[in-house]
Amino acid sequence: MVEETGTVIRVAGGTAWVQVERATTCGRCSARSGCGVGILGRVFSRRPPPLEVDNRLGAGPGERVVVGVPGAGLVRGALWMYLLPLVLLVVFAATGQQLAAAGLAPGSEAPAIAGGLAGLGLGLWAARRAGRRLGRRAALRPVMLRRLPAAGLVVAGGPAG
Repeated sequence: MVEETGTVIRVAGGTAWVQVERATTCGRCSARSGCGVGILGRVFSRRPPPLEVDNRLGAGPGERVVVGVPGAGLVRGALWMYLLPLVLLVVFAATGQQLAAAGLAPGSEAPAIAGGLAGLGLGLWAARRAGRRLGRRAALRPVMLRRLPAAGLVVAGGPAG
């Protein structure tokens, strides 16, 4: 199970919405100022949508919690989000190239480019639908694992200083 730390931003009934803190390896790397991935991350950074989880622990707004995502769901979601659009891009581009070679537009790359873009678009659309469907399965949904102590509090047995 993959664990992430977050803050409860809203509670309604037995459901809590948790804003997960974005953790990147670039933030901890000594080369972060010259890292292309870190720069792109800052340019295109968007706050991820809050996770909707069952509030089994009775956490309230403002509390920090640990949320777990089943590993199988994470792998399955990654396959849908990355592999499917890539495969369809390649298949549609190759089909466009074959159509061009068969006489549709000899010597032109336009059918291959159009096919690749169409395949990518179809793949992203299908991945989004599959992600929504997978997200409704209880076994693949994130769960609230534990509460974290509030900042500034000393945990029993910890240093008093």
